[in-house]
Amino acid sequence: MEDFQRRILIADDNKDIHDDIKYILETSSVNMEEYQEAQLLKKELFGEKDADDTVEAVIDIRYSIDDAYQGSEAVEMVKRAKESGHPYSLVFMDVRMPPGMDGIETIESIWKIDPDVGVVICTAYSDYSWDQIVAKLGQNDNLLFIRKPFDNVSLKQIALAMTTKWSLKMQVREHIENLEKQVALRTNELTETVDRLRQEIALREEKEQQLAYSAHYDSLTDLLNRRSFYKSLMALTEDGLYHKDEFSLFYIDLDNFKSVNDLYGHDVGDKLLIEVAERISSVLEQHASLISDYVSEDGRVKAIFRLGGDEFTAVIDETRREEVGAIAQKLIDMIKEPYFISNHEVDISCCIGISIYMNGNVPVDMLLKYSDIALYEAKRTQGVYRFHALSQSYMHLYEIKTEKELKKAIERDQIRVYLQSLVNSDEKVVGIQALVRWLHPEYGELEPGQFLHIAQKSDQIILLGTYVLRKALMYLRRIHEAGYRDLFMMISCTAKEFYHPGFISTIKSALHEAGIAPEHLKLNLEDKFSFQAAQSALTIIRELSDLGVQFAVNGFESAYPAFAFLQQMPKETMIKLNKAYVQNIVTDKRNRSFLLSLMDIINMLDLEVIISGIETQEQKQLLESRRCILQGYHFNSPKPFEDYLEDLEQGA
Repeated sequence: MEDFQRRILIADDNKDIHDDIKYILETSSVNMEEYQEAQLLKKELFGEKDADDTVEAVIDIRYSIDDAYQGSEAVEMVKRAKESGHPYSLVFMDVRMPPGMDGIETIESIWKIDPDVGVVICTAYSDYSWDQIVAKLGQNDNLLFIRKPFDNVSLKQIALAMTTKWSLKMQVREHIENLEKQVALRTNELTETVDRLRQEIALREEKEQQLAYSAHYDSLTDLLNRRSFYKSLMALTEDGLYHKDEFSLFYIDLDNFKSVNDLYGHDVGDKLLIEVAERISSVLEQHASLISDYVSEDGRVKAIFRLGGDEFTAVIDETRREEVGAIAQKLIDMIKEPYFISNHEVDISCCIGISIYMNGNVPVDMLLKYSDIALYEAKRTQGVYRFHALSQSYMHLYEIKTEKELKKAIERDQIRVYLQSLVNSDEKVVGIQALVRWLHPEYGELEPGQFLHIAQKSDQIILLGTYVLRKALMYLRRIHEAGYRDLFMMISCTAKEFYHPGFISTIKSALHEAGIAPEHLKLNLEDKFSFQAAQSALTIIRELSDLGVQFAVNGFESAYPAFAFLQQMPKETMIKLNKAYVQNIVTDKRNRSFLLSLMDIINMLDLEVIISGIETQEQKQLLESRRCILQGYHFNSPKPFEDYLEDLEQGA
């Protein structure tokens, strides 16, 4: 059964009219029980048979009816109903309701409050014609007429039609409002979803940029990395946006950077690399080529790269050798300036290898190799730049071949330890210098200058140094056993060996195996030994000195070591001066005076002097009045152990 409850307002000054309308409308609904009783009574009176067994449903239409007897009262009741949320669906309006406003004026006021309410004008006669009413109220489908006296069926139909129309209108409006709410809700949800998607897209783009940055940039220096270098080199040499017909490639490498890490620690080393990168970027800012930044679509960045460790590269627009050389020298000078890091003053230099690309004259995969060859040549001097030349390529290939062969030289028993005497001014042998030779199967006997610089570029110097140390001490034991127990053995040591973590334990182990007292071992610190971190070096020296090992310091001609450092060395330390100090002392008075003055200063520090490179009797005579140890071909030449021992026993 459908349930409709509709509110109706009757506005008429005649109470009888109210009662008539209520009676007609209230009898318009019949409940099921009354309907069945009426059907039974009808059957009894008229003897009618049942039409069928189905009872039709009765629509129960219920009205909630209120009364108003004046126009103003009706207006107020409509207003209150509207405000309460339970408005009237239909108003039956009398035209004449003296003494107040008439029905037309009342309708006009009501529609200003609630334009949705339907109105039925009930009158037997009217002061207004239909045209006048339309002119005053307008054409409106919420307005109907019914004449008094009422026809019951017409009144019922009008009430049902008007209230049903109002109800449907309200339902449609509510449905539309619900739809609008749903649309607004969905719109908000969609807006929120779009905002979330935008945030996710922005976050994804940010992450993609971060990934692209980490893939193409060095995390320490923020320069482009090795991967970017090779991609950029291809972009510069292939057809495309960044193609260049010519450019120069710098290969930059720091000198002795490993000693900075060993002496100060990796934290200082990292900070040094950051500052070096900043100096490289500053000097090359106006010269480096522009290439893709590999992060943003149209971003560009200077072509300066960190390949790894202490190696950097840069692509330079200039190609004229004079201009390129000037830029390289400016960069070398800038990097050479002191660094102040974590309360340390750190000095570092660099070498630069340069190759020039001119309209495809060099295969792209060889550009870095050619710069590396030039760098290798520059490393022989340190603190300089070199351009690639074809002769350098041949030398580089030779050294690569030599490096491979050197790896197997110890295993194949090709390394020899030669011995040379150290004598005093009376030409009495006081010590022995161990010197390494390589009996190469193709090139014959190679002296240290022909292969040690190759060994020092890798860890082969550690293996080679350990082999020489053990072999020399075993020879010393045999010399002691032959009766020469006062002689010491001097063995050269590079910085790379000295700062190796296992250096001290290697010395102790070799002494123990050979059965040699530590005081018979002198370590000659060579290779322009760096004493920037004096405290770190002194810690190693003092530990070995406490054991009994003694030291000689070489490389004095290059301002190493500093006098302040020498004053902290053990008193048994010797200063070794090489051939450059004595080669002209016979003919050059100035050189002779300088050497003798330098020896006086060293003696004032209570240190001994070893002078190598004595080749003539005249050189020896100039120095025989001085307290020093002499070494050179004037006394004897380096020889294999058996030959040396034989000469020693014969007093040669």
